[in-house]
Amino acid sequence: MASQQKPIVVEVTADITPGETQLKVAPAASASHELLLLVPKEAQHGDRLILTEGEDGEWKCQLHKCQPRTSAEPAGTHQEAQQGSQPYRVAYTQVPEDAEMGTTQLVVDMGALEVPITVPAVARPGDWLKLSKSNSDGKGLKLEVVRKRSATDQDAGVRVAMTVLEVDDQESFAAMREAARRCGASVHPGLYRGVVPKMGISGLLTSEEVTEGEELFRIPARLHLSSVSCKEIFPELFRYATRIEQLSESRRVEASLSLCLAVLMADVVTGTTTCEDRCPEASKRILALWKVYAWSMLGLNFEDHPWWRSLRNAEEFNKAFQPSSEAEYARTMAGDAIAIHGILAGSLSPDLLGPGGFDVGLFLQARLSFLTREFGTPHDSSLVPLLDFCNHQNNPNAHQTWDVNDDSMVVKATRTIKAGEEVTISYGVLPNPVLLRTYGFTLPGEEEPNWAFSSLASLWEEQVCPEVAEKLRSAFTPFAEVQMSSTRITESLARMLDTCEAAGGDGLAILRTWCEARLTALEGCPVLIHALNTLKENRQKDPRSSNWWSALTTEGCSPEEEEDAPLRVRMSEYLCLLAHREALDMLDGRLPEEKMLSGAQEMHQALKEATAAEPDLQQQQQQPRPNGRRFARHVAAKQPLRLGKAVVVNVAAPAPGSDGAGKQP
Repeated sequence: MASQQKPIVVEVTADITPGETQLKVAPAASASHELLLLVPKEAQHGDRLILTEGEDGEWKCQLHKCQPRTSAEPAGTHQEAQQGSQPYRVAYTQVPEDAEMGTTQLVVDMGALEVPITVPAVARPGDWLKLSKSNSDGKGLKLEVVRKRSATDQDAGVRVAMTVLEVDDQESFAAMREAARRCGASVHPGLYRGVVPKMGISGLLTSEEVTEGEELFRIPARLHLSSVSCKEIFPELFRYATRIEQLSESRRVEASLSLCLAVLMADVVTGTTTCEDRCPEASKRILALWKVYAWSMLGLNFEDHPWWRSLRNAEEFNKAFQPSSEAEYARTMAGDAIAIHGILAGSLSPDLLGPGGFDVGLFLQARLSFLTREFGTPHDSSLVPLLDFCNHQNNPNAHQTWDVNDDSMVVKATRTIKAGEEVTISYGVLPNPVLLRTYGFTLPGEEEPNWAFSSLASLWEEQVCPEVAEKLRSAFTPFAEVQMSSTRITESLARMLDTCEAAGGDGLAILRTWCEARLTALEGCPVLIHALNTLKENRQKDPRSSNWWSALTTEGCSPEEEEDAPLRVRMSEYLCLLAHREALDMLDGRLPEEKMLSGAQEMHQALKEATAAEPDLQQQQQQPRPNGRRFARHVAAKQPLRLGKAVVVNVAAPAPGSDGAGKQP
């Protein structure tokens, strides 16, 4: 077989029409034949075409992007291209559709240097390969897989591309742990990040036995990604972002935190040093920790989160959850994040954002990182590096508290944890609809601790007279939600009932009508028939039972039934509405306690307490209550004491899932 020729590089000049122009290329000066090359339609002026000969003598063309990127390309296709013959700091090339993973050879143009690489075995066609300097002297090169997944916000007409790096969990955790230790954090030496046995998901495990009460983490507040620390590390960026008038004051800090993380991510993806260049010298070590943390965040895949699914295929996602409003909520929140990106991008100068750019996809990923990983602390909500890799469990083996003496988040084992076992914490006693919209997962029905139902407040107007409907429109903003919980009267439900009664309506009667209408809608959903029949059969044996899952198997189920999340969410909504209706029935004397759904007892007690100060309930409900606040007063009496945004907690022995140092739903 003839020896292989060196790669041939052809530049796409201004006189070339991509998709039409054919070029004749001689493999060598002495060659007796020429290659006929059709310039790919994806090429642009300034790009390079790299021709390589395979062992079988076949030639392949690889497109190397050198022009400003399109929305489908990673930010910073080339960075730090210097005058003359200096190499690029970061370069990208795309994996061809016909590439054989682990075998195909490509050439990456690093400016004056052309680097041959083998497509990694973990890559897929269409992925981008990022080649970058791995150390300060530029001698070492690091190859990473960058996975781009695109979706479109149909309402705004914005195309969003999610950037996912192929990050080694153990490598990133080890690097983060070392960086955190340099900053004064304490991390148990046996902890490592890996795949949880039997579950197939990434989690935090221990390589050695941990005894009850043993400390696993101590992460000082100054290392958290919070409004306090971002003001110190991104002083100029954070100051300008929190003054943008187009954002309401309540949203500015939330938007600014996501902006700071997005800029960190952009630095990691593009190889730029925006953050290092502007960070005060005293905070450089903390920034080094945050950069490793941002790298780890880029390894997270949010493709299954409701926000992303609502963008990728809104119609299909909405259909899967009908008649629940959870899909519409996800779509609204994803659109909200994209709109905030637009406001920030239009208000902040490019110089302030740095050469890495301000990509809408990275901003959405940053926002999702905060949504799914932030903790409540006595200061404010924040991301806590390392600790946030712990997964949720209803009965966890570790618990987080706040140490006021050294201002740190502390995690200790609540029982003995065996070597190889996963370390888990509790994100809170949360129902499936809240778990899904926040963290993107649900629990099996038998593990769900309580139930919830949420809807737009505007939908309640359909259940009331015009006078009451007008009052509701003035009391709630267009996208405000009324949230219902099987364990208590929520603040939004109390506001709804009080508003109805202030306008002359019967709050409890309106609540009953609402529950019955929504229960009927869920009972008419074909996908729920099997689960509803199972619940009915179990309640005939035990009226207090909430078991809808015992007879469900994957055999004979439709594809819709096999998808857990929509089924679990809608059954949680059904049980929440049922709990409210049966609590009302018991309050009216229609239902004896022994026949009431077990989860309705707490709701019945809450309604009973809220109406206890109304001895002549029926008579008073027939009269308008201009200043009616009985439900709001009940809710206020049950709220924990707060100082600003911080919840006052018992630091020595906080309740499990306490907001004082817990995950934020």
